[in-house]
Amino acid sequence: MKRIILLLLVLILGFMAGSFVAYKLLRGDDTPEPAHIISDAYLEKFNSGGERLLQVPGTKNFRDLGGYKTADGRTVKWDMIYRSDNLAHLDSAGMEAFEALNIRTITDLRSEEERIQEPNRIPAAYPGRHYQVLPINDRPVDIRVLGKKIITGKITDEEISDLLDHRKFITTDSHREYWGQWLRDLANDEATPHLFHCTSGKDRTGFGASIFLLTMGVPEEIVKQDFLLSNQVLEEYNDARIIEIEKKVPGSIDEDLFRKILGVSEETIDLSFAEMKSQYGSVDGFIRDGLGIDDETRQRLQDKFLEN
Repeated sequence: MKRIILLLLVLILGFMAGSFVAYKLLRGDDTPEPAHIISDAYLEKFNSGGERLLQVPGTKNFRDLGGYKTADGRTVKWDMIYRSDNLAHLDSAGMEAFEALNIRTITDLRSEEERIQEPNRIPAAYPGRHYQVLPINDRPVDIRVLGKKIITGKITDEEISDLLDHRKFITTDSHREYWGQWLRDLANDEATPHLFHCTSGKDRTGFGASIFLLTMGVPEEIVKQDFLLSNQVLEEYNDARIIEIEKKVPGSIDEDLFRKILGVSEETIDLSFAEMKSQYGSVDGFIRDGLGIDDETRQRLQDKFLEN
């Protein structure tokens, strides 16, 4: 039983965070995981309208936020702002691909513990670039209790929903301050091209992408599509991991449950939109009053990141 619980803890800690540490622990040795390479067919699937999903070996969810249309008919510029999972596992090809993007600033949304466990391969200080940390931390989760509930099938839908709830990014003062600071920093000329990332590039990064696109004036439905795109982008990777877990853990596992935990949900983003409107009257009210983005700053951001 201790072995099973350990594997579940590895799974939850690793997969919820998108951590490659899970790979090493499940193998039982120090063999490093090969840098993740996205297949050409997979790239083609997501890039019919532009280079949305990027091949940066060692990452699995590196995307350009360009190409989205705003309500007034403008378009978010390509090659200006990127979202990703962590950069801890870039190989030489990944480093080369990253360098080709000419990224000038990086915002790391991970906690100190995450950064220590999996430090980015991009140096914190290097010529011509700025690296900043905005630790957007979720509230503590008792992983041992959670692991036991999952393996015994006693975790409830309510507990899963709470685990995946992003409304804390809206209701917590420190979170709003960090998000507002990040958006204001993006208005600076030296801030772009810009990359922001967490560990798996789906939750904190997904919320950041949402508020950026909303600030640009992109309609909520399109913002939701970008948020949910992580499920499709990560499907191939997560399927392979679930197969590996099934080989290691005796008995059957609830694949649908794991996919829900490993992915993002429509309910999560819908609740976030609803919370913005409940607390601030509208999405625009949240941007202005919740994040402290005044009309002048918002106009500067739109002038910078949008084109006709």
